[in-house]
Amino acid sequence: MPTKVHFSADEIIFEEGDKGDAAYLMISGEVWLFQGSVPSQTLLDIKYKGHVFGELALLDNTPRVATATAKTDVSCMMVSRKEFEKRVADGGSDPIVKSLIQSMTEHKLKQ
Repeated sequence: MPTKVHFSADEIIFEEGDKGDAAYLMISGEVWLFQGSVPSQTLLDIKYKGHVFGELALLDNTPRVATATAKTDVSCMMVSRKEFEKRVADGGSDPIVKSLIQSMTEHKLKQ
């Protein structure tokens, strides 16, 4: 079962280079995704309610390619790689799996 998690404004959710072992489905708030370090950070994306971030961690074992920072108080459903793999093995018709796969597909199309 995915876990509901909360982050405070300005809290770092994960950092570029961290091991990626979960994805996040936004319930509320605003998350900014950055690459690089201060002062030369590049803003990659902003995520809001209904968006997914960190999903590429479910596909491979490479380090995170961005830093995710809560810009407001944030609530998310966190899906671990193990939970994702279990849901896919159960047939993949789960709405969480569908949302994550759609986000992964969109991300790959942007590259």
